Amino acid sequence: MKLILINVIYRIPINVNMIFGKISAISRGIDQSIIFNLGHFSNDPDLNNEFLSSDWIYQYYCCLRRQKNSDINGIFLSFDDTMNYFMNSPCFEPQQDTSNSFSYGSNNDDSILTIHPRSLKLNNIYEFKTIVTNRIDQTIQFSRTIEIHIQKEDSPLIIIRCQFDTCPFNDGYQLLNLNTDIQLTILCKNECNQYHFNMIVWSIYQGFEANGSIFWNKFLIVNNNKIWLFGENSMNFTVMKNLFQNNPFINYWRFQVALQQSNNRLGWIATDFHTNQPPYNGTCRINPSTGDRSTLFTILCSEWNDDHDISHYLVYAWINNPNNLILISFTTASEFEIYLPLGDPKSHLTVHLIVHIYDSFGAMTHYP
Repeated sequence: MKLILINVIYRIPINVNMIFGKISAISRGIDQSIIFNLGHFSNDPDLNNEFLSSDWIYQYYCCLRRQKNSDINGIFLSFDDTMNYFMNSPCFEPQQDTSNSFSYGSNNDDSILTIHPRSLKLNNIYEFKTIVTNRIDQTIQFSRTIEIHIQKEDSPLIIIRCQFDTCPFNDGYQLLNLNTDIQLTILCKNECNQYHFNMIVWSIYQGFEANGSIFWNKFLIVNNNKIWLFGENSMNFTVMKNLFQNNPFINYWRFQVALQQSNNRLGWIATDFHTNQPPYNGTCRINPSTGDRSTLFTILCSEWNDDHDISHYLVYAWINNPNNLILISFTTASEFEIYLPLGDPKSHLTVHLIVHIYDSFGAMTHYP
């Protein structure tokens, strides 16, 4: 008998970042360069978040926001198709010498792309997209898109950071768990540290999907939801989980901050979130349904669905007060055995159980 050994490797998606941080949209001055450095800002969870830029092939695309027409005869053209792209580009002026508009890094390192000053038009909103393809296995691809708003004034270089690592990043969005508060802070990069901020204004947008794109409308902040927001005019902005729990129909959120520095530089930056829905449609059963402190009970949790897979289960017990939960078990297995504490004789020794089911990015539901 001949045996064939097959290794099945599951690849965790890499986090493709075109610029610093997990930024979705940014303003830049018409006289400023725009530098995309995927090799520096991306990370690969399979390599302890290191990113080997030489392992990947890079293709870049551009279109005007809401005018996705950078294709010819149905083929989406990359920058490298210079013959067609730069004579038909929705972003750049028609020209033969593309080096006037953009250039790659030293030694033609295409993990670095620089868009030169005045290559883009004032007051336009551009979408830049990159697709990275593994050199060895070209079925492995990841993409990332960023909006660039071109303004007259130079824009300070700032980032938005999610505090306490509560915002996992997946497929171009930070994930928002309905059971978690969001705490954002802005940080200044490079030369803008020497100036203070005269104005900071945070705004919230809700997204809706149409024709494969996400479009944004400003979220109306009124008195009944304003109580869940803190720091709307400061460097630190907190959004309580109540806002998301009371708007479960909103799957996409954008948090945007506009600011002015003491040197009169204006700018804004935004980061996007996608609601990470908790596991659903499953059940948990215990067998036997009665016993004593020496009984080994079996719990089976089955048919739970989640886009990001089930990560683990926490089992809690309560006896007299459902607000006083006792942690009984932690497990990654869907079927497991536990011993239970003795119940209250006044309530027929009943022990109530609640199972918390978590996905890989921390979204949680409970049963029952």
